[in-house]
Order: sequence, then C-alpha cells, then structure tokens
Amino acid sequence: MSPQARRFFGCLLPVILALGGCATCGLVAYSSQVFLLVEPVESVAMAPQLPPGEEGVNMAFWSSEPVRGEVVFVGAPSGRTFRRVIGVPGDTVTIRAGRATVNGVALRESYSSGRGSDAGPVVLGEDEYFVLADNRDHEDSRSWG
Repeated sequence: MSPQARRFFGCLLPVILALGGCATCGLVAYSSQVFLLVEPVESVAMAPQLPPGEEGVNMAFWSSEPVRGEVVFVGAPSGRTFRRVIGVPGDTVTIRAGRATVNGVALRESYSSGRGSDAGPVVLGEDEYFVLADNRDHEDSRSWG
C-alpha cells in the first residue's frame, strides 16, 4: 500500500466517517422535531398563494410556535383549513374594512383581498393566535373566536 493510501485510511478516513456520523446525528435530531403533512386546499380563502385543488404543505415544528405572517393548517368548525397567522400571544388585533392592525400598526398585506367583517380590538392571551384568510370574505378568527 502506498504512503498516500496509508495516510488516507489511517487518518483521513476516520475523520471523514466521524464528521459524517455527527452530521447524521444532527439530521436525526432535527427531523425528530419537524414533520410535514400534505393537505388538499379546498377553498379560495387563501388564493392566490394556495389555490383550490392544489396541495399545501403543513410543516410543524415540535419546538417552535407559529410566527406572524406564516400560513398554518388550523382546526375550524367546518374542518381543518389553511389560514395566515397575524396575531401572536399578547398582541392586540383590530380588523376594519378588511385591513388588519396589530398593536396599533397597520400590517402591510399585499396578499389580502375582500373586506369581510370587522373585528376587535381583540387582546390575545398567552396561548392564543389570530388567523385570517387572505381573502377576507371567508371565515377565520373573526368568526371562530
């Protein structure tokens, strides 16, 4: 065996295998906290981002909470559906003429359409979120509570 081969198999190969093992452990740890669900989109409430007939991906993290602006898959009286988080725990949310205001600041929402009903001000508790349909003419936290 050549000196280069001995060096490779004696020093570099164990280092490469150790790094690969560490990377694998990191991936397993990360993937155990994340899961993906593919769900059908059944209404135009989130169009054009999620048009009906398409499939939306619901990515859930075991260790994190939803953030403002994120589209989530939530339970509704008519079944599970996609909606956008606009209010997180501690926020005060107001909806007037289809425009959302959070903590007194109007949200910039290029994706929203329709007017829907007004709501608020609603002060969210420590485990509460406020979700809206991108198309304000559809049901969301304004009607579900």
